[in-house]
Amino acid sequence: MNGPFIKLLLTDFQLQWRYRIIAAYAVVIGLYTTIILVAQDALPHWVIAIIIYSDPAVLGFFFLGGLMMLEKSENVRLALAMSPISATQYLAAKSISLTIVAVAAVCVLSVAAQLAWHNAALVIFATICTSIMFISAGAIAALKFKTVSGYLIGSVPIITPLVAPAALLIVDPLPLFVYAIPPVAQLKLLLVAFDPEPTAFPVLGICALGCLVAATVCFIGSANFLKQELGSKP
Repeated sequence: MNGPFIKLLLTDFQLQWRYRIIAAYAVVIGLYTTIILVAQDALPHWVIAIIIYSDPAVLGFFFLGGLMMLEKSENVRLALAMSPISATQYLAAKSISLTIVAVAAVCVLSVAAQLAWHNAALVIFATICTSIMFISAGAIAALKFKTVSGYLIGSVPIITPLVAPAALLIVDPLPLFVYAIPPVAQLKLLLVAFDPEPTAFPVLGICALGCLVAATVCFIGSANFLKQELGSKP
């Protein structure tokens, strides 16, 4: 990573702190942690998996949009459009900073849920892929709104169909190809991590590949879309 990008990344963390994004995140994670600690014995493993899934998915989507709306109100993106920072670098900084926060939060939740250490890598992988996918989707959606409140309300119909396919996991058994659908793959990996029952390797492989492809495609597509506002730069 070059100097300007590192500076952009550090600035992004500063903006999250100044705009109280990290504080809001901490409050939500504190609530989730309390629920898990208090009701853990009564919570099925799939409830804990859904709680953790909502962190990088729903929270990442909404916090990214809120951050971009606040930047827009202060003409931050206008300044970026006149700078040498590219759309890819801008989105990468957002993805890295918010994903670091998401991974830290998920680690806290996993510890509270007493996740077995050998499943931690699975949870972190699913979190990273889920975070990047939903951050990328949120970046596109944020360009359509002018205010934070407008985004938080108007983006609900956008994120709903992105998350809804995960409900297919209630069907058992599922055809193998269905596990390649990103929300299904993302939640399934978390369910596997918290489920004491073994899962067939082909299912894990398809889920991992589905998560990775979705994150990559969404990031590239979102970066290209952002070029309309930030411009194409070398």
